[in-house]
Amino acid sequence: MERPPPHEVVRVSQYVPPPPSTYRLPSLSNRLGWGLLRSIPIGLFYLGLPYAAHRITDGLGIPYPFSYGTILLFGIALLLLSLARYISKPTRAYGPVSILHALGLLAYLLWLAGQATATIRFMGASVSVTFSMLVLIATVIPLLLLVSALLTSVEDGARPAERYPFDFPA
Repeated sequence: MERPPPHEVVRVSQYVPPPPSTYRLPSLSNRLGWGLLRSIPIGLFYLGLPYAAHRITDGLGIPYPFSYGTILLFGIALLLLSLARYISKPTRAYGPVSILHALGLLAYLLWLAGQATATIRFMGASVSVTFSMLVLIATVIPLLLLVSALLTSVEDGARPAERYPFDFPA
């Protein structure tokens, strides 16, 4: 590899966005429709599973450390953030909305880790089971989502539309 002579100036090319013929952005109504359909399994995960676990443990006489209202509050907030994240994907708001979603999920798991003790009472004796370490291990997922969202925000700011041909191929 040859080096340029010291008196020559090597210029870095300026960023040029990809031509619009290489990608096809979905309309807002299309993203909203698919986002709402996508919200069904996500809602089952954020709302249905915690609610079912609460009902099962209540039926077994194991008190859950938080109420149905708390499950509903966190579940709906995370579901709405997930929907907003999906709808905003072809815009520059995708990175910041993804950051909010990751922070919300991280806050939920950290709060849950502090509440993650079940006390089982049987014939006058009680046993407490703590599963906070398992919940803390699960916080790796929102931490990785947060890093990804931060990088997406930086890249979208530096090179707008660069990810469109990959995310929305023509």
